[in-house]
Amino acid sequence: MALNTRRPALLAVACVLSGFAVRVCGATESPSTLELGTTLDRQITGGESHDFLFPLAAGRYARLTIGQHSINIAVECFGPDGQEIFAADTHSLGDPEIARLIATESGVYRIRLTAPEKTAPRGRYDITLSEVEEATDRRRSLVAGTRAFARAVARSDAPRRESLAKALANFEEALTQWRAARDLGEEAWTLAVMGLYYAQLGDRQRTHEYTGRALLVARESGSRRIEAWAMADVGIAHALFEDKRKGVEYLQEALSVMRSVGDRLGEGTILNQLGKALSESGERRKAST
Repeated sequence: MALNTRRPALLAVACVLSGFAVRVCGATESPSTLELGTTLDRQITGGESHDFLFPLAAGRYARLTIGQHSINIAVECFGPDGQEIFAADTHSLGDPEIARLIATESGVYRIRLTAPEKTAPRGRYDITLSEVEEATDRRRSLVAGTRAFARAVARSDAPRRESLAKALANFEEALTQWRAARDLGEEAWTLAVMGLYYAQLGDRQRTHEYTGRALLVARESGSRRIEAWAMADVGIAHALFEDKRKGVEYLQEALSVMRSVGDRLGEGTILNQLGKALSESGERRKAST
């Protein structure tokens, strides 16, 4: 799991409030309306934005899933009054961005999806309004966890020690919310990311503590893909600090699990880390094969 320190890009877009038309790269596009359970597949080029609308009654919870198939996507959400509710760009290519909100007033909400890397070639994403339900305590925790995680990633955009420390405080806040929501997958993912942040700070003990906890929770979650990422992070931690051969063993096992779930992007990322670990351990021949 590579550290993702992107900050949500607030693209300069001229918005025509009547009809929510959006001027993008010199052309005006009308936003699409989202329907519950329907996936919309789109192509987008770096620097462009697409808007989507959906109605939501006060007190209702909505979950949107954005699949980043071949391009990274940043997410912004606006309320019926046009004010921004949140912005996030927290997951890398291949992993979905998850947007969650609870409506404070009834009306039409707007999701803006932007390809923040302006030079990115045209790529594919999809968006699904995957859940609309009454807000419960668990769903409030999920919303709070998502926001805290996004704040952590935004803070870590500046690689200074104080920025990383503040990011870790936000990650701890997210962990509290994931546990309240009993979401083991999000908890494992956050623990693993925190382990790599501690590695950046040179804190060997906490790096091993958090990556080890991530692997335990990932196995409890039942998600083999999350388990593979957590296992890879344990391997990276060992390779960084003291035991490159042990790191290689964990990375090889993570690679096997990632292949078993058919995640080609994840497989490629782990292969790169494995090659680096093999090279640093003196096994250059294996690293080149």
